[in-house]
Amino acid sequence: MRHVLVLFDSIIPDMITLFKKVVSDLTPKILFFFLRSTFLKVFIFLKNYIYLASFPILNLNRLSNNDIYQLSHSEVFNYFKANGALKERPRSFFRREWTRLAWLAMEGKCKESNMAREVLLLKARAQYGLSEEFTPNIMERGWTTHYGHLGALIKYRDAQKLGLVASGRRLVVRSHRYSYERPIFRLLRESFDFMGSTSPTSVFDVESLFPLTEKVTFMRTSEGYQDLFQFYNLVGERQSQQWHFKRETFRFSEVEQELIFQKLYGFNIDPKQPFVALHIRDTGDKYASRDSIAENFIPSIREIINRGMPVLRIGSLNNSPLPQIPGLIDFKGISSEEEQLLSDFAISNCEYFISSQSGPAGVAHALGVPTLIVDAVAIACSSYTTAGLSMTLPKPWLDSTDRQLSYEEIFGLGLGACQLSQFKGGYHLRNNSSEEILFAVREFSNFMKHPSRTRDNPSDFRALKKSVGGYGDGMISELYFINNPK
Repeated sequence: MRHVLVLFDSIIPDMITLFKKVVSDLTPKILFFFLRSTFLKVFIFLKNYIYLASFPILNLNRLSNNDIYQLSHSEVFNYFKANGALKERPRSFFRREWTRLAWLAMEGKCKESNMAREVLLLKARAQYGLSEEFTPNIMERGWTTHYGHLGALIKYRDAQKLGLVASGRRLVVRSHRYSYERPIFRLLRESFDFMGSTSPTSVFDVESLFPLTEKVTFMRTSEGYQDLFQFYNLVGERQSQQWHFKRETFRFSEVEQELIFQKLYGFNIDPKQPFVALHIRDTGDKYASRDSIAENFIPSIREIINRGMPVLRIGSLNNSPLPQIPGLIDFKGISSEEEQLLSDFAISNCEYFISSQSGPAGVAHALGVPTLIVDAVAIACSSYTTAGLSMTLPKPWLDSTDRQLSYEEIFGLGLGACQLSQFKGGYHLRNNSSEEILFAVREFSNFMKHPSRTRDNPSDFRALKKSVGGYGDGMISELYFINNPK
């Protein structure tokens, strides 16, 4: 014991000396990073304040609804300049409450959220002298911050043609996340005008401008207010009833087409050969409930290739890698601009599209591309009704013992509209297995050969869905009902 104490006494001074040295070495670095972080925060705050202060406040009471609606796009900012200095900070009451209610809907409480959002919009418009019938001619920047929202703009254009929303060319506040020259923007520029926003926050986020913008998640239509999924389904139903829907494709310039062909030839793929496009969402972000497991797609990929069609996978650098399979082309790792160009080509020109429930699936749906969505969540609202061809394979909900819930239980427990949580009330989602995905791919492939043989979902399922306020009668994979516990 004495030897241990002697050893301990000899070590302690060395440890103290080492600790002092480490602290003395790290203190300047810690202080530097702290000061740098503080400086950056102050700099960003001042930058935002100066940027916003350069735009005057919009006094809507000075204009009638008709005057606002007929403002030309070039006059919008000129009007700002004529109405005093902007005093409000962004994300004040209306914007904060709107964000909270949008998340409430994603957690499955769609009815409550939609009712509250409608009241909030009417309150905001009344506060600034706008009538309930006022339709904004400015689209908020949220319409361009995600790829799927660009698809929603295509649907908004179709809704205008169908008379579901007010006609007239809209001004879209554009984020700089995607290249303005990519093909999808070329299509959208035929129907919309775009105004760039370089600020960290859009000027339309301020309180007095909140009523002036059309929100991507909630819109007033001739059928009342609709959230985004309701809106998609409403447009799809009307398209089926009122016109013969034709699949739409993006147009590519000669330079773009040459680049695309060079890339595909480099992968030993004939660009004119039929192919299947694939997107696997596995980003692990706040919408992780929609994520898939990349390796679960491998058997389906091999089967499609064995049938004579290559598979073109689109995605980002953050997506999980797939093994090298002859006939599988992975666009991961190329430049951002090339990836955007090839993604637009793959989605709009494929024979059909297989995807997780993610933005690219929304774009494919808007174009009328036949789409199989696997690992779908929210069976009460995720099965698109579309004038094109689509099928959905939902994720099953399990209890704490890993027993699969029936869809009767899912609707009864309020899980049918839940889009965000993977775990809720002691229940959790399970990803579709490789066998389940393969079954759905075969089913969808056979359906593509005989598209006239449409199949309705079971009547009791549709009745339950309707009873909880669900919407969308898009076709769900037969496997989901085969596996439904009795």
